Amino acid sequence: MILLGNHETMNLTANLRDTAPPLLARFADADSEARRVTTYQAYVEHAAERAEVLGPLAPSVQSRDTWMDAHPPGFLEYLEALGPDGHYGQWLRDKPVVSRQGETIFLHGGLHPDSPSDLDDINEQVRRELARYDEYRAQLVERGVITPFFTFQETAVAVQRELQSWVLRIAPTGPPSPDPPPPLSREDQAHVDMLIDLQQVLLWSIYSSDGPVWFRGFAQWTEAEGQAALNDLTDKYDAERFVVGHTVPEARLITPRFDDRVFLIDTGMLTSRYAGRPSALEVTGDDVAAVYLDSREALVETP
Repeated sequence: MILLGNHETMNLTANLRDTAPPLLARFADADSEARRVTTYQAYVEHAAERAEVLGPLAPSVQSRDTWMDAHPPGFLEYLEALGPDGHYGQWLRDKPVVSRQGETIFLHGGLHPDSPSDLDDINEQVRRELARYDEYRAQLVERGVITPFFTFQETAVAVQRELQSWVLRIAPTGPPSPDPPPPLSREDQAHVDMLIDLQQVLLWSIYSSDGPVWFRGFAQWTEAEGQAALNDLTDKYDAERFVVGHTVPEARLITPRFDDRVFLIDTGMLTSRYAGRPSALEVTGDDVAAVYLDSREALVETP
């Protein structure tokens, strides 16, 4: 079973904050440089069009060198590949964030005590949010607010400026306005509602610190907090154990917690950053073992 984690949901929403240039470069092809030049020109033209709409709210135009540094070779191809119609984007959008295998529940971050009691509801919520974000991006492109190559961060800035411009149009003298605001068409009202909703994206489950791909309680709870929470969570989900990643234990080892009801399995395999090691968790019935390249350690053994 392949599960989405926070880096997958980030990339699926064009949030390339942690995506390194060497990875992007692997998506470059013989036409990448020409594509970058053409796209920069499209960016300049788009910026000029937005300046007419936004006036003083319009951002300054990046120089060619600055833009090129922020959009290295492979950047555009990577965005396309991870987009809703891209090869990897379509494949990943179909994947869940949480899965039950027997009495074990697997997910990247963890389950906040207030999470939905049905795992299918958690997966469906993530799918809906990713689809909603895709739909909003498409609408923003159609309205000329962003271009298809905008990142998550660039989109957030564009949405904020666009919403500010609508506030000025509706209440040019600021609140409270002595006159009733001009009526909006149904299309414009839907556009403004979408902008408002997008400003709350960090509260969606795909970005919330309490969501299934970001929650760190299983790793950060004190022993007393975790024991109390796990009593409720194992009953709520009728599970024996939870297996999660996301937070690297200090020892860089697979780490059981709370009477073997939680297993932290992110051992820092990205050695350049975490100085960890490759590992795997082996669950066979009620037996649980940590497997490393040079050893195997039984963590739970039935008598």
